[in-house]
Amino acid sequence: MMDTPNIPLIDEFWPNPIFKFKDHGSPNRELIFLSVGRVCSTWEITETNLSMVFAHLVESNSSAAQRAYGVISTTNGRREALEKAAEIYHDRHRNFQLGQFNELMKHYAKASSYRNKIAHGIAAEFHTGDNTSKGCFLIPSFFSSKHKSAQTFSFWEKTRNSQDEFYVHGNSYRFTHEDIDFLELKFQRLNELLAAFLSNLIQTEVNRTVKTGNQFGRD
Repeated sequence: MMDTPNIPLIDEFWPNPIFKFKDHGSPNRELIFLSVGRVCSTWEITETNLSMVFAHLVESNSSAAQRAYGVISTTNGRREALEKAAEIYHDRHRNFQLGQFNELMKHYAKASSYRNKIAHGIAAEFHTGDNTSKGCFLIPSFFSSKHKSAQTFSFWEKTRNSQDEFYVHGNSYRFTHEDIDFLELKFQRLNELLAAFLSNLIQTEVNRTVKTGNQFGRD
């Protein structure tokens, strides 16, 4: 069995905040669009890896499991499906690396929160009072209740005391293309870890099949 690369600690790999907000955005929206496209493509590789992990956990030798996984529309739902399948798989195969799997699921949850912000954001250009451009950022949609502050009396009180000139817009995040590229590197690392875990899972299953002659044997 291959060794899975060391899985980074959650708080070290996904610190809060993960980076400081910049005072000036990207030069143009096209740079943001390119970075968003890269992230979305990389994320599909993440989900592909996880769909294959799911197929092995439910011990399916057809594409039915991956198609069923693909029907689940939210990352929370997919993670829960993986965790429930792993619970039974570990009961049947006690050498399954459940601890590693659980750590990977924590990374998946953190990564998915950033992916959702990126995938549902919009690129917007900001200006100062004299119409000087402050560059472009990826920000939450204007209707995003989760990531945009309500303009209440309390909000305007905080605005007066804030040192952040962008605070008045009420956005919980604002990413430059460089920020998005940084997050995409994190997703790439997660894919490396998932691929190694999947490879170990497949190799263990092959070894078990050779040894027992029964693909779905208990060990």
